[in-house]
Amino acid sequence: MTVAKNGTFVVFKSSKIPGNESQRFDIKVKNVGQQNRDGFSWPLDDSLFDTVFEVRLDCKPTPCSYARLPLIGPFVDWHRANSWAVSIEWKDPNGGWRQRYIQIDPGSIGTLADEDVNGSLVGYQRGMEILRWLLGEYLPEDQRRFWVAQLGFINSKVVKYDHVKQSISCHLAAAPKPSPLSCQRKHPQTIKNEMLGLYDIDPKLQNVGGTPQALSHPGGSGSQRKECDTCLLDTSDGVVCDFDEKSRVCSNCLNVYGRPVCSFTPGIPPRGGSKSGWPELIQAGDTDNILRKKALVCYPPWDDNDTYMSDPGIIRLGNEDQEDEDEEDEEDEEDE
Repeated sequence: MTVAKNGTFVVFKSSKIPGNESQRFDIKVKNVGQQNRDGFSWPLDDSLFDTVFEVRLDCKPTPCSYARLPLIGPFVDWHRANSWAVSIEWKDPNGGWRQRYIQIDPGSIGTLADEDVNGSLVGYQRGMEILRWLLGEYLPEDQRRFWVAQLGFINSKVVKYDHVKQSISCHLAAAPKPSPLSCQRKHPQTIKNEMLGLYDIDPKLQNVGGTPQALSHPGGSGSQRKECDTCLLDTSDGVVCDFDEKSRVCSNCLNVYGRPVCSFTPGIPPRGGSKSGWPELIQAGDTDNILRKKALVCYPPWDDNDTYMSDPGIIRLGNEDQEDEDEEDEEDEEDE
Protein backbone atom coordinates (compact mmCIF):
# COMPACT_ATOMS: atom_id res chain seq x y z
CA MET A 1 0.00 0.00 0.00
CA THR A 2 1.17 3.51 -0.81
CA VAL A 3 0.06 6.85 0.57
CA ALA A 4 -1.42 9.33 -1.89
CA LYS A 5 -0.31 12.90 -1.24
CA ASN A 6 -0.82 16.24 -2.94
CA GLY A 7 -1.95 14.84 -6.26
CA THR A 8 1.11 12.60 -6.78
CA PHE A 9 0.67 8.84 -6.78
CA VAL A 10 3.82 6.71 -6.66
CA VAL A 11 2.64 3.38 -8.06
CA PHE A 12 6.04 1.73 -8.41
CA LYS A 13 9.57 2.74 -7.48
CA SER A 14 12.60 0.71 -8.53
CA SER A 15 15.42 0.11 -6.08
CA LYS A 16 18.98 1.22 -6.72
CA ILE A 17 20.77 -0.73 -9.42
CA PRO A 18 24.45 -1.18 -8.49
CA GLY A 19 26.63 0.54 -11.05
CA ASN A 20 23.63 1.66 -13.09
CA GLU A 21 21.62 3.96 -10.84
CA SER A 22 20.82 6.36 -13.67
CA GLN A 23 18.39 3.82 -15.14
CA ARG A 24 16.09 3.74 -12.11
CA PHE A 25 12.57 4.87 -12.77
CA ASP A 26 9.23 5.28 -11.07
CA ILE A 27 5.70 4.64 -12.24
CA LYS A 28 4.27 7.87 -10.96
CA VAL A 29 1.22 9.99 -11.71
CA LYS A 30 1.66 13.70 -11.05
CA ASN A 31 -0.57 16.74 -10.85
CA VAL A 32 -3.91 15.01 -10.38
CA GLY A 33 -6.29 17.93 -9.83
CA GLN A 34 -7.90 18.48 -6.44
CA GLN A 35 -11.36 18.14 -7.99
CA ASN A 36 -10.47 14.61 -9.14
CA ARG A 37 -9.02 13.50 -5.81
CA ASP A 38 -12.51 12.89 -4.48
CA GLY A 39 -12.14 9.24 -3.54
CA PHE A 40 -14.11 8.14 -6.61
CA SER A 41 -12.07 9.20 -9.64
CA TRP A 42 -8.81 9.04 -7.67
CA PRO A 43 -7.98 8.21 -4.04
CA LEU A 44 -8.30 10.95 -1.46
CA ASP A 45 -5.19 12.76 -0.24
CA ASP A 46 -3.32 10.93 2.53
CA SER A 47 -5.25 7.73 1.85
CA LEU A 48 -4.02 4.24 1.08
CA PHE A 49 -4.31 2.28 -2.13
CA ASP A 50 -3.13 -1.08 -3.43
CA THR A 51 -0.85 -1.47 -6.44
CA VAL A 52 -1.88 -4.47 -8.55
CA PHE A 53 0.13 -5.99 -11.40
CA GLU A 54 -1.55 -8.21 -13.99
CA VAL A 55 0.58 -10.39 -16.28
CA ARG A 56 -0.50 -12.57 -19.20
CA LEU A 57 1.72 -15.64 -19.16
CA ASP A 58 0.82 -16.38 -22.80
CA CYS A 59 2.67 -13.14 -23.69
CA LYS A 60 -0.33 -11.69 -25.54
CA PRO A 61 -1.14 -7.98 -25.14
CA THR A 62 -3.43 -7.02 -22.30
CA PRO A 63 -6.06 -4.40 -23.23
CA CYS A 64 -4.88 -2.05 -20.47
CA SER A 65 -1.16 -2.49 -21.15
CA TYR A 66 1.12 -0.03 -19.37
CA ALA A 67 3.49 0.24 -22.35
CA ARG A 68 0.81 0.78 -25.06
CA LEU A 69 3.24 -0.38 -27.75
CA PRO A 70 2.13 -1.03 -31.33
CA LEU A 71 1.70 -4.69 -32.19
CA ILE A 72 4.44 -4.62 -34.84
CA GLY A 73 7.87 -3.82 -33.45
CA PRO A 74 11.55 -4.44 -34.19
CA PHE A 75 12.65 -6.81 -31.40
CA VAL A 76 11.96 -10.52 -30.95
CA ASP A 77 10.47 -10.07 -27.46
CA TRP A 78 8.59 -6.88 -28.38
CA HIS A 79 5.11 -8.27 -27.76
CA ARG A 80 5.99 -9.30 -24.20
CA ALA A 81 6.34 -5.67 -23.11
CA ASN A 82 2.59 -5.27 -23.75
CA SER A 83 1.66 -8.36 -21.72
CA TRP A 84 1.33 -6.71 -18.31
CA ALA A 85 -0.74 -3.97 -16.76
CA VAL A 86 -0.68 -2.10 -13.48
CA SER A 87 -3.57 -0.55 -11.61
CA ILE A 88 -4.35 1.02 -8.29
CA GLU A 89 -7.30 -0.12 -6.18
CA TRP A 90 -8.85 1.69 -3.26
CA LYS A 91 -12.02 2.06 -1.22
CA ASP A 92 -14.17 5.06 -2.00
CA PRO A 93 -15.91 7.12 0.74
CA ASN A 94 -18.99 4.88 0.41
CA GLY A 95 -17.00 1.70 1.02
CA GLY A 96 -17.06 0.51 -2.59
CA TRP A 97 -13.97 -0.60 -4.46
CA ARG A 98 -12.44 1.51 -7.21
CA GLN A 99 -9.79 0.72 -9.81
CA ARG A 100 -7.71 2.85 -12.16
CA TYR A 101 -5.20 1.50 -14.69
CA ILE A 102 -1.95 3.43 -14.94
CA GLN A 103 -0.36 3.73 -18.38
CA ILE A 104 2.69 5.35 -19.86
CA ASP A 105 2.50 9.11 -20.24
CA PRO A 106 1.06 9.92 -23.71
CA GLY A 107 3.99 12.24 -24.37
CA SER A 108 6.40 9.31 -24.03
CA ILE A 109 4.68 6.99 -26.51
CA GLY A 110 6.91 8.03 -29.42
CA THR A 111 10.00 8.76 -27.31
CA LEU A 112 13.18 6.75 -27.82
CA ALA A 113 15.21 5.43 -24.90
CA ASP A 114 18.34 5.69 -27.05
CA GLU A 115 18.36 8.08 -30.00
CA ASP A 116 20.97 5.93 -31.74
CA VAL A 117 18.85 2.75 -31.66
CA ASN A 118 15.92 2.54 -34.07
CA GLY A 119 12.71 1.43 -32.39
CA SER A 120 14.04 1.76 -28.82
CA LEU A 121 10.76 3.15 -27.53
CA VAL A 122 10.55 4.00 -23.84
CA GLY A 123 7.43 1.82 -23.62
CA TYR A 124 9.47 -1.23 -24.65
CA GLN A 125 12.30 -0.30 -22.30
CA ARG A 126 10.07 0.06 -19.25
CA GLY A 127 7.78 -2.76 -20.28
CA MET A 128 10.60 -5.31 -20.39
CA GLU A 129 12.27 -4.01 -17.23
CA ILE A 130 9.11 -4.50 -15.18
CA LEU A 131 8.13 -7.79 -16.85
CA ARG A 132 11.49 -9.38 -16.05
CA TRP A 133 11.27 -8.05 -12.51
CA LEU A 134 7.79 -9.53 -12.07
CA LEU A 135 8.59 -12.94 -13.58
CA GLY A 136 12.09 -13.29 -12.18
CA GLU A 137 13.74 -13.37 -15.60
CA TYR A 138 17.13 -12.21 -16.76
CA LEU A 139 19.29 -12.05 -19.87
CA PRO A 140 23.03 -12.81 -19.83
CA GLU A 141 25.03 -9.59 -19.73
CA ASP A 142 26.42 -10.12 -23.22
CA GLN A 143 22.87 -10.33 -24.61
CA ARG A 144 21.35 -7.33 -22.85
CA ARG A 145 20.67 -3.93 -24.30
CA PHE A 146 22.40 -1.39 -22.09
CA TRP A 147 19.38 0.93 -22.14
CA VAL A 148 17.10 -1.80 -20.70
CA ALA A 149 18.01 -2.19 -17.03
CA GLN A 150 17.88 -5.37 -14.96
CA LEU A 151 15.88 -4.21 -11.92
CA GLY A 152 16.47 -7.34 -9.88
CA PHE A 153 13.69 -9.76 -8.99
CA ILE A 154 10.45 -9.39 -7.10
CA ASN A 155 10.18 -11.03 -3.69
CA SER A 156 6.81 -12.62 -4.18
CA LYS A 157 4.63 -15.55 -3.23
CA VAL A 158 2.35 -17.62 -5.42
CA VAL A 159 -1.22 -18.17 -4.22
CA LYS A 160 -2.80 -21.52 -5.10
CA TYR A 161 -6.49 -22.29 -4.84
CA ASP A 162 -7.69 -25.83 -4.15
CA HIS A 163 -11.43 -25.87 -4.69
CA VAL A 164 -11.71 -29.54 -3.73
CA LYS A 165 -10.00 -29.10 -0.37
CA GLN A 166 -11.47 -25.62 0.02
CA SER A 167 -8.06 -24.18 0.81
CA ILE A 168 -5.69 -21.40 -0.20
CA SER A 169 -1.94 -21.90 0.10
CA CYS A 170 1.05 -19.64 -0.53
CA HIS A 171 4.60 -20.51 -1.49
CA LEU A 172 7.65 -18.62 -2.67
CA ALA A 173 7.93 -17.91 -6.38
CA ALA A 174 10.42 -19.89 -8.46
CA ALA A 175 14.09 -18.95 -8.55
CA PRO A 176 15.27 -16.48 -11.23
CA LYS A 177 15.38 -17.98 -14.71
CA PRO A 178 16.62 -16.98 -18.17
CA SER A 179 14.21 -15.04 -20.36
CA PRO A 180 12.50 -17.36 -22.89
CA LEU A 181 13.03 -14.90 -25.76
CA SER A 182 16.00 -12.82 -26.79
CA CYS A 183 15.96 -9.09 -27.40
CA GLN A 184 17.61 -9.44 -30.79
CA ARG A 185 16.35 -7.36 -33.69
CA LYS A 186 13.94 -9.11 -36.03
CA HIS A 187 14.92 -9.70 -39.62
CA PRO A 188 13.45 -6.94 -41.84
CA GLN A 189 11.51 -9.50 -43.85
CA THR A 190 9.90 -10.80 -40.65
CA ILE A 191 8.64 -7.31 -39.85
CA LYS A 192 7.38 -6.88 -43.39
CA ASN A 193 5.58 -10.23 -43.16
CA GLU A 194 3.90 -9.06 -39.95
CA MET A 195 2.71 -5.95 -41.77
CA LEU A 196 1.37 -8.19 -44.55
CA GLY A 197 -0.65 -10.18 -42.01
CA LEU A 198 1.20 -13.46 -42.55
CA TYR A 199 1.41 -14.28 -38.84
CA ASP A 200 -0.94 -13.99 -35.85
CA ILE A 201 -2.61 -10.67 -36.66
CA ASP A 202 -3.72 -9.23 -39.97
CA PRO A 203 -3.65 -5.42 -39.72
CA LYS A 204 -5.24 -5.15 -43.18
CA LEU A 205 -2.46 -3.00 -44.59
CA GLN A 206 -1.99 -2.53 -48.32
CA ASN A 207 0.91 -1.50 -50.51
CA VAL A 208 3.43 -2.63 -47.87
CA GLY A 209 6.87 -1.59 -49.05
CA GLY A 210 5.28 0.37 -51.88
CA THR A 211 4.86 4.05 -52.69
CA PRO A 212 1.96 6.52 -52.46
CA GLN A 213 1.79 7.07 -56.21
CA ALA A 214 -1.68 5.64 -56.80
CA LEU A 215 -3.33 6.84 -53.59
CA SER A 216 -5.44 9.89 -52.87
CA HIS A 217 -7.00 11.27 -49.71
CA PRO A 218 -10.40 9.85 -48.69
CA GLY A 219 -13.26 12.03 -49.80
CA GLY A 220 -12.50 12.15 -53.49
CA SER A 221 -10.37 15.29 -53.52
CA GLY A 222 -8.11 13.67 -56.09
CA SER A 223 -4.96 15.13 -54.53
CA GLN A 224 -2.12 12.66 -54.23
CA ARG A 225 -1.57 11.40 -50.71
CA LYS A 226 2.03 11.69 -49.58
CA GLU A 227 1.85 10.40 -45.99
CA CYS A 228 2.23 6.72 -45.12
CA ASP A 229 -0.27 4.89 -42.92
CA THR A 230 1.80 5.28 -39.76
CA CYS A 231 2.27 9.03 -40.15
CA LEU A 232 -1.46 9.55 -40.79
CA LEU A 233 -2.44 7.50 -37.74
CA ASP A 234 0.28 8.98 -35.50
CA THR A 235 -1.31 12.17 -34.16
CA SER A 236 1.73 13.20 -32.12
CA ASP A 237 2.93 16.76 -32.53
CA GLY A 238 5.60 17.36 -35.12
CA VAL A 239 5.09 14.18 -37.16
CA VAL A 240 6.12 14.77 -40.77
CA CYS A 241 6.24 11.97 -43.32
CA ASP A 242 9.49 12.32 -45.27
CA PHE A 243 9.00 9.16 -47.31
CA ASP A 244 11.99 8.26 -49.46
CA GLU A 245 11.08 6.37 -52.62
CA LYS A 246 14.53 4.83 -52.92
CA SER A 247 14.58 3.23 -49.46
CA ARG A 248 10.76 2.82 -49.36
CA VAL A 249 10.55 4.11 -45.78
CA CYS A 250 10.15 7.39 -43.89
CA SER A 251 12.23 8.41 -40.87
CA ASN A 252 9.24 8.06 -38.51
CA CYS A 253 8.67 4.40 -39.42
CA LEU A 254 12.38 3.59 -39.50
CA ASN A 255 13.80 5.54 -36.56
CA VAL A 256 10.88 5.69 -34.12
CA TYR A 257 9.09 2.40 -34.79
CA GLY A 258 12.01 0.39 -36.17
CA ARG A 259 10.21 -0.84 -39.28
CA PRO A 260 12.05 -1.23 -42.60
CA VAL A 261 9.21 -0.12 -44.90
CA CYS A 262 6.08 2.02 -44.96
CA SER A 263 2.59 1.03 -46.06
CA PHE A 264 -0.03 2.98 -48.02
CA THR A 265 -3.58 1.79 -47.42
CA PRO A 266 -6.69 3.46 -48.88
CA GLY A 267 -9.22 4.70 -46.36
CA ILE A 268 -6.87 6.05 -43.67
CA PRO A 269 -8.36 9.30 -42.28
CA PRO A 270 -6.26 12.44 -42.79
CA ARG A 271 -4.46 13.92 -39.79
CA GLY A 272 -6.24 17.26 -40.19
CA GLY A 273 -8.78 17.76 -37.41
CA SER A 274 -7.41 14.73 -35.55
CA LYS A 275 -9.77 12.40 -37.39
CA SER A 276 -7.28 9.60 -36.83
CA GLY A 277 -7.07 10.09 -33.05
CA TRP A 278 -8.25 7.37 -30.68
CA PRO A 279 -11.46 9.10 -29.52
CA GLU A 280 -12.54 9.81 -33.10
CA LEU A 281 -11.81 6.29 -34.39
CA ILE A 282 -13.57 4.64 -31.44
CA GLN A 283 -16.59 6.94 -31.65
CA ALA A 284 -16.88 6.27 -35.38
CA GLY A 285 -16.61 2.52 -34.83
CA ASP A 286 -13.87 2.40 -37.48
CA THR A 287 -12.70 -1.13 -36.67
CA ASP A 288 -10.27 -1.41 -39.60
CA ASN A 289 -8.36 1.74 -38.72
CA ILE A 290 -8.52 0.95 -35.01
CA LEU A 291 -6.68 -2.29 -35.78
CA ARG A 292 -4.19 -0.48 -38.03
CA LYS A 293 -3.46 2.12 -35.37
CA LYS A 294 -2.94 -0.66 -32.81
CA ALA A 295 -0.54 -2.40 -35.18
CA LEU A 296 1.46 0.64 -36.28
CA VAL A 297 1.31 3.37 -33.62
CA CYS A 298 0.05 2.41 -30.16
CA TYR A 299 -2.63 0.66 -28.14
CA PRO A 300 -5.66 2.76 -27.15
CA PRO A 301 -5.75 4.39 -23.72
CA TRP A 302 -7.78 2.86 -20.94
CA ASP A 303 -11.33 4.24 -20.75
CA ASP A 304 -11.40 5.88 -17.32
CA ASN A 305 -15.03 6.99 -17.34
CA ASP A 306 -15.95 4.48 -14.64
CA THR A 307 -13.54 3.37 -11.92
CA TYR A 308 -16.09 1.23 -10.04
CA MET A 309 -15.21 -2.43 -9.57
CA SER A 310 -17.51 -5.06 -8.12
CA ASP A 311 -14.80 -6.78 -6.11
CA PRO A 312 -11.10 -6.20 -5.36
CA GLY A 313 -8.75 -7.99 -7.72
CA ILE A 314 -6.46 -9.37 -5.02
CA ILE A 315 -6.92 -11.40 -1.85
CA ARG A 316 -6.36 -9.48 1.34
CA LEU A 317 -5.50 -12.01 4.01
CA GLY A 318 -6.28 -10.74 7.47
CA ASN A 319 -8.23 -7.77 6.17
CA GLU A 320 -9.05 -5.53 9.12
CA ASP A 321 -12.49 -4.63 7.80
CA GLN A 322 -13.38 -8.30 7.45
CA GLU A 323 -12.10 -9.02 10.96
CA ASP A 324 -14.26 -6.20 12.32
CA GLU A 325 -17.29 -7.64 10.52
CA ASP A 326 -16.55 -11.10 11.94
CA GLU A 327 -16.32 -9.68 15.46
CA GLU A 328 -19.64 -7.89 14.99
CA ASP A 329 -21.25 -11.15 13.83
CA GLU A 330 -19.94 -12.94 16.93
CA GLU A 331 -21.32 -10.21 19.18
CA ASP A 332 -24.72 -10.46 17.48
CA GLU A 333 -24.76 -14.23 18.04
CA GLU A 334 -23.93 -13.75 21.73
CA ASP A 335 -26.74 -11.19 22.11
CA GLU A 336 -29.19 -13.67 20.62
